[in-house]
Amino acid sequence: MLTDPKLAFNSGGAAPEQGRLFESIDQLMTALDFESTRASLTRDNELNALNAFRDFIGENRFFLSQKSLEVLLEEEKMGEYSLRRDKETPNWYHELRQILTFVALVRSETLSLKELAPYGGMDVMVAAILRHDSLEDFAKTHHEITQALYERVQELKDQGVINQDEFKTLNNQVPLIIDIADRMSRKIAVLDENRFPKKDTTGKHIYSRRFDGDMNQYLGNLIAHPLACLAKYLDSIEGTSTPTRIDSFSPAHLDQRRDYADERRQLFGRTATDALLMNAFPAFKKSIKAVDALLGVNLVIMETLNYYQRNPINKPSNAPAIDIARYMKKDRLKPFQHIPPAFRADCIFLERLHETSNAFLAKKDNWFRDILFCAILPAFKPYQAYYPERLLPKDINSRQIGICLPPPSTP
Repeated sequence: MLTDPKLAFNSGGAAPEQGRLFESIDQLMTALDFESTRASLTRDNELNALNAFRDFIGENRFFLSQKSLEVLLEEEKMGEYSLRRDKETPNWYHELRQILTFVALVRSETLSLKELAPYGGMDVMVAAILRHDSLEDFAKTHHEITQALYERVQELKDQGVINQDEFKTLNNQVPLIIDIADRMSRKIAVLDENRFPKKDTTGKHIYSRRFDGDMNQYLGNLIAHPLACLAKYLDSIEGTSTPTRIDSFSPAHLDQRRDYADERRQLFGRTATDALLMNAFPAFKKSIKAVDALLGVNLVIMETLNYYQRNPINKPSNAPAIDIARYMKKDRLKPFQHIPPAFRADCIFLERLHETSNAFLAKKDNWFRDILFCAILPAFKPYQAYYPERLLPKDINSRQIGICLPPPSTP
């Protein structure tokens, strides 16, 4: 573990030329501008997304990200793990969506390449996001992750793809990647005497909770590194974007959503995480405020759903609008306008809400529609410029308590 992550990196090369980088980001975002999140899930569009992302990291010579993506797809998120829990979302989209959110911070110049450079630059952050679940979910060891990267760096040098300075730079970046992934991990595989992950009698890997499960120690370890904490924000934003389907409103799912929301609120709301980060790393101030706002919007929606499911006596048809204004101040979501709505966390959530509302309506149940059109969508009305009309129709009505007008009829 690095006590000061900046001290481990002494770059021998220059940062990518900003104009070329921004052009490649724009090309990536354009390639991913599918009609909807639903459309992004088709096999053809998944392949289009993968090819566009591969082109992006290849054009920018993000060699460590290339190797990390290769391992992610060929060793981890494949076979029975190729889809998310909803059984329809490509599992690697979990990482891609987080990376796009990070890239949007760079493209909007909310986070500059100069600010990233002391921590290894974009390649380190993208690679770390690609491997952030490797320790927790796939029982990979620190050595296994770093060895694969060191071997790729050596291959690149042997093939004449990189020069000696680049060889040195890339080797210096490898431990920065595992440091970020390590700080993000709350559990880790138990190793046997030969340093291989142990398995139980059913063949599942055995994990131990780090820091004896103490979230305060975990958080302290995170906020000692700005990219690790930023990456945890991105992970949480993605985690709040897809919690709703018509089959996810059982008591067990409610408990899961409530615990998830409560933990994020503790980590990033009730605890002075942002202030501690911004005081320690003032160059990241605008980025922290931006990701906090995006997480806040999704978190308020999730907490509202939890509230009405937990308190059925309160009729959603009488609901006042939720409060997201605190997160929309000073255009804090503006950096994320660079992300196509199909891959943007708040838009993904809104699309899921519409789909779930329609599924409830098909069962002659207006409960979810009332939550959506009375409590949630009116709060977004002042910010229509941020959202496509398919997610926030122009005729959404501003409302007062107890006067929830019915949603517009659908053909």
